[in-house]
Amino acid sequence: MIKKSLFLVFISICSFCNVFALDLQIVYEECKAKMDIEATVELINTANRSKNTLIEAKAHYLAAYIYSIEGNTKETSKHYSDALNLFFKINDQEQVHNILINLAAVFEKSYNFETAIELTKRAQRYYEGEKDQDKLKLVYFNLSKFFRLNSEYDSAYKYQTKTLDIALEQNDIKYCANAYNQIGLTFKSNGEYDKAIDFYFKALNITEGTKYYTSRKIKTYTSVGNSYRLKKDLNTSRYYLREALDLISTSKNVKRIVDVNYDLAITYEDLGQVDSAKHFYEQVYKNGKSLKEKASNSYYVNAVSRLSELYESEGDVQKAFLLSKESSEMLRTLTHVNNYLAENEKKVEGELVFYYLKMKEQERISEQKNKEYIKVGLLVLLFSGFISILIVRQYQRIRKKNEINKRDLEELVERF
Repeated sequence: MIKKSLFLVFISICSFCNVFALDLQIVYEECKAKMDIEATVELINTANRSKNTLIEAKAHYLAAYIYSIEGNTKETSKHYSDALNLFFKINDQEQVHNILINLAAVFEKSYNFETAIELTKRAQRYYEGEKDQDKLKLVYFNLSKFFRLNSEYDSAYKYQTKTLDIALEQNDIKYCANAYNQIGLTFKSNGEYDKAIDFYFKALNITEGTKYYTSRKIKTYTSVGNSYRLKKDLNTSRYYLREALDLISTSKNVKRIVDVNYDLAITYEDLGQVDSAKHFYEQVYKNGKSLKEKASNSYYVNAVSRLSELYESEGDVQKAFLLSKESSEMLRTLTHVNNYLAENEKKVEGELVFYYLKMKEQERISEQKNKEYIKVGLLVLLFSGFISILIVRQYQRIRKKNEINKRDLEELVERF
């Protein structure tokens, strides 16, 4: 803590001195090594006051990266945009187009696929001019994904093929597998499930014997299980998803764990096994809590919403209300991105009001029942008191009668 404070003081002092570029570069490297967002923001201010545009741009870029790791999409986007303007100002085209690629990924997470495509296409034009095959491979792959997510399947397939061509030429096994997987996802999105399954297994087979095989097997079995579910072959779907779950049991990849458990929950619901489905939804909720960007994970949001419905059906309206409230709060952060999310927020908000009113109604009914129980209790108490009084009085009459009889008997004995 003391070291960090001294470091921030050092940066502040630099801003009041005639700081050379080399000094700020050293500070930048220190910020980068420590991944310290406070120090990085202070460096941005210092570089700005010192009119050192290059360091200011690099510091904004670093801040965006740190915020992206923390899952803060708003700050990530802001700092990438600031870095983009500054690198453009000093005509560093390589960095400008690197940022465009990263900024597109931010818009993808916000479901704004059209903007993601537009930004990536600008990078495409630059790298095609530079004939940079490594960058083009990344750009084509990202475009294939964005077009698929935007339901533009012909364009998606076109860029998947371009990615595959470069990957095969470079013998890049990982990218080949990714390209095959993207083609499979495109066929799945278009309802061609058998073709999708074929390409998923192509992605798996090409990685056999490599360090990517196990992770690819998990992805393949998850995707294959999902496709069989959509084909209504639920038992086969369950088999592949359970296999994926066994493979991932020791994994630290929370997102993958969430994906597999969610797919299993949906499959069990389709099988009519609601208790099993609820178990896997709860696993999604339990594991997904540690996701840094929960709101942008549709599986997590959907699982929370579905759990609230299941709890409501079981009569646990309080749990249903709390989960529905959480779902609403997550969706509210994303409602600006498209109509789908806006409609879902309206649905969740409606459920939230419904659960709240139902919870209040249950509280009212419970309170009413308590009042009735109190009334009944008082009546019972009064009745018991009345009976007690009758018993006491009856006992007193009997006792008095016995005393009279005793006296009469004694008088009678005395006479004789």
